[in-house]
Amino acid sequence: MKLARVEIENYRAIEKLDLPLNPGLTILHGDNGHGKTSVLSAIATGLGSIPGQLPDVSGVGFLKSDRRGSRQLRVGLTTVDGIAWERRVGGPQKRNVLRELKEVVEAIVKADREGTGPLHLPIVAFYDTDRAVFDPPQRRRGFITEFPRYRALQGALSARTDFRDFFQWFYAKENEELREQKEQGNFDYQLKDLKSVRSAIEAMLPGVSQPRIKLHPLRFVVSQVGDGKPEQLSINQLSGGYRIMLALAADLARRMSQGNPHLDDPLQSEAIVLIDEVELHLHPSWQQRILGDLARTFPNTQFIVSTHSPQVLTTVKPECINRTSTGAGRNHGQPGLCPDLWCGSGRRACNGHGGGRTTGRQRVCKAVAALHGSCCGRQG
Repeated sequence: MKLARVEIENYRAIEKLDLPLNPGLTILHGDNGHGKTSVLSAIATGLGSIPGQLPDVSGVGFLKSDRRGSRQLRVGLTTVDGIAWERRVGGPQKRNVLRELKEVVEAIVKADREGTGPLHLPIVAFYDTDRAVFDPPQRRRGFITEFPRYRALQGALSARTDFRDFFQWFYAKENEELREQKEQGNFDYQLKDLKSVRSAIEAMLPGVSQPRIKLHPLRFVVSQVGDGKPEQLSINQLSGGYRIMLALAADLARRMSQGNPHLDDPLQSEAIVLIDEVELHLHPSWQQRILGDLARTFPNTQFIVSTHSPQVLTTVKPECINRTSTGAGRNHGQPGLCPDLWCGSGRRACNGHGGGRTTGRQRVCKAVAALHGSCCGRQG
């Protein structure tokens, strides 16, 4: 699932905005107070309808302060496959605004329930400027041991990483991997889900290897090369830039592995990821690599990011950048195309999203087909 457009009305400082989005990368750039974070937060609230349709998972909704006065607050999203839905507060109410999205999500749940799946679970996540807040557990008592796939989206749009959930998942997977190693008599064996998370962390953090959990005391550590030899470091010993990238890479990779464990490589999951100030705490040289590293590590993810950094902006084509500005109480953004980096095999062409009109049923079937490799069995 990838987004093609967002429409925002009367959300915080935004009176009205209609912004096309690229299926690979959209960069929001502009002065402070011009609505970059508000655009990301509005999209996150719109995406909150996805986890909200899943069993035992909660999404996110509007805050009371999000609405401009008594005007109708509305956020509408449309995917590249034409699935459209919206969330609104106030004004005339429309019926069935979530119908097409519900049918796509219900197809995923039904396939799991009836054993005909699994279908691909779209991963969504929002990381704001507080994303590197760590809350590691101090003891193993009370650790959860079961991780249903839908719970991969729990808290994903709350704007922060959930390191406690990641820690418990990683600990359980390490124990599962150790049992398999002993049974097989092969201590080089790696659990597929755990291997994906390790590879994501190592790909995103230069010089870092062997992410693992130590027990006495309980902590998450990595090896980092320094003065020619690896040194074991805990999270609190890492620099701010390393901590913030570890938080993002670990959280996103874990959600992909938990949500789509049936994939040979869970990092290939389709996802929509929002990142506020993508350059936060990174050295200028790292800022110039960050978008490329994200694209290579999570190749089927649509990234929508904000930045103030010239170093980030100089690494992509100008057509990829949307400059936000305000005028007469109205927000404006110029849509762009994405660079070749974001248009690998299997992606749609950057200059269009295809064909003519389709019915709502055809759009739903097309979306389900993209998740499963075949249509849901209904004809348009």
